[in-house]
Amino acid sequence: MKRFFNISALAIALGALLLSVGCEPHPLPAGSFVVNSGIVGNRLELEGAEGASTRFAITSAFAWEVAPCEGVHFEPSSGEAGENITITATALQANNSLDEVRLGEVTFIVESTRFVGIEAFQLPQIELESDAERTIWVGAAAGESNTFDITCSSLDIEAVATGDVECKTTNLDAIRKRFRVSVAATADNRTMKDALVGQIGFEVNGVRQAGTIEVRQYKAIRTTEQHIKVNGLRGSTYTLTVETPFEFNAISTSKALSLDCSGADVTITALAENTGEEVVKIGDVVIALKEDDRCSVALEVWQRPAKAPTTLMVYMLGTALKSYFKSNVNMILKAVEADILGESRIVIFTQSTTQTGAIYEPQYDTRTGKATLHEICTVDLPVRYNGEMMADILSKMAKAAPAHNYSLLFGSHAKGWLPKDTSASMLRAGRNRIERIWTPLPGMPDVRHVGDSSTTQIDTDEFAEAITAAGLKFEFILFDCCYMSSVEALYDMRAAARYILASPCEVMAAGFPYDEILPLLVGKQYDLDGAARSFVDFYLSGNAISRASACAAVTDCEQLESLAEAMKRVNNAPQKSYSAAEIQPYDGVHVTNNPTHIFFDLEDFVLRSCADEQAASAFVEQLSKTVTSRYHTPTFFSVYNGMDNPINYYSGITTSAPIESNDSSAYIDEWHETAWYKATH
Repeated sequence: MKRFFNISALAIALGALLLSVGCEPHPLPAGSFVVNSGIVGNRLELEGAEGASTRFAITSAFAWEVAPCEGVHFEPSSGEAGENITITATALQANNSLDEVRLGEVTFIVESTRFVGIEAFQLPQIELESDAERTIWVGAAAGESNTFDITCSSLDIEAVATGDVECKTTNLDAIRKRFRVSVAATADNRTMKDALVGQIGFEVNGVRQAGTIEVRQYKAIRTTEQHIKVNGLRGSTYTLTVETPFEFNAISTSKALSLDCSGADVTITALAENTGEEVVKIGDVVIALKEDDRCSVALEVWQRPAKAPTTLMVYMLGTALKSYFKSNVNMILKAVEADILGESRIVIFTQSTTQTGAIYEPQYDTRTGKATLHEICTVDLPVRYNGEMMADILSKMAKAAPAHNYSLLFGSHAKGWLPKDTSASMLRAGRNRIERIWTPLPGMPDVRHVGDSSTTQIDTDEFAEAITAAGLKFEFILFDCCYMSSVEALYDMRAAARYILASPCEVMAAGFPYDEILPLLVGKQYDLDGAARSFVDFYLSGNAISRASACAAVTDCEQLESLAEAMKRVNNAPQKSYSAAEIQPYDGVHVTNNPTHIFFDLEDFVLRSCADEQAASAFVEQLSKTVTSRYHTPTFFSVYNGMDNPINYYSGITTSAPIESNDSSAYIDEWHETAWYKATH
């Protein structure tokens, strides 16, 4: 590779680095000998070819000379006093290795004083296009080959093999001087050990260099796993891929499993169900060469429990956030690669189009330390989404990964309890105004705002009914979407989960940091408080996020009935006048689109509207039992007003009750139909 040097004027004061040559040194006046240009970082660098040269300039107040330096010729090598004396340094031989070579010190002698401070280096004439190619692997059979690419300043280059290896050099690009070296082993490796079989060196312009690249040959049999785990149900299978160029047999004497060989794949089937709660060993599988069964590998086969301790379902609804969902899935794989699952499982539903989706399971490969997505099944979706569709998908996910406990991470657009269909009060308010309420301002950063479209939205009561219809009650639901920490929405879902982690405001489109929160969510001992705190801290820390906007709260669903009773007491108590404009809002709805906000802080509303101090105090006490964790950034961002809106009061949970303060507010009739309203009035 051609290197260009900075030749701007620089003065390297070598006078401070003087060495005696066996006689009394004579200190020289300051500045009487300096290097003006051509030397960077006290390094004289030469290209790798023989005859390669570079120039540098000196100023000397006295006669000077350069002491001999191995591998370098200087022209001129001595001279009289003068300014900007140009010296040409030329390489006397080629560097045909793959590493730079230190040639030695460049020493100037001026008035019997030796100046040392510059080191001469020669760069390699040959460069690998990838450092990983210092070791080349080939297959176990003779003739199996691999390639690597190099560049060389000379076109007269050949790779030279030593050991049980042969190689061939091909010119790929004469202008750019790129070459491809093909390497092959000359004998079989029918052992169970990887072998060092040779080296590759280079001959450039007739000059040969010792071998600098190792050639290693794979062992006779390689497998994708060392310890195999099949699922716990009878009939569960695992496909083992055997990497070998030779014919092989797969053998097991275990009565708890069966084997089926097809090409390079061995399918292992569990013949019984593991009804326990621990992983159990059900046998060994031996892979052996047909021609020599002494060359073999034994693999242990284990069976998971029929039911995992926990399964986390990740349900990503819709396609409008498709690119962000893809990033979320990659973060899930990153978390799984930290080996966090144990015997717990994760299943993911995501959509390729509005009418097609699939269920996947991340699988961790202990051999490679990598996680990949295994497709379980595809799912066809209706034109208009509904609770039956969601119940079917949840049922498929539960069947794919049966567990003693389930949790749900739900990602989508959302709008709290607000209905997907236009009805009476919205028609009175006018369709155009309703559409304006939920139309982001131009040029706003992405958030997980109100749903893809009315056909792909699911109301909160449908959502809760779908979970029940699937025969599930989640340990927790994490809503990675907007406005779901709404008391009206939470009350609809009180029987669907033990806890709900959600945001009272808009969520930035990047969503939660899945790689950070998943270790807190997987397993019997989950930490929702930690996940909520991690979410807010992630946005506070910057992390290449456009806005420091994040709010999160954890609700104990078993406390929601008691909260409704406390709210009913508040509603039946004497009221005091209040202004909705004074209550903490959690949306950016502008007065030109609606006379009030839609989502308000619940506790702030109660304290401003209830004239009965005892009722208000009892409500606040109950709310503290209901909302167990609450975190927020100093402001929240809204695409509907384009602002970072201050948070002056934060209970972590919202209500839409203040919309009643203005008869022309949207959604009044719909709010009166919510289960929360009916339970509290």
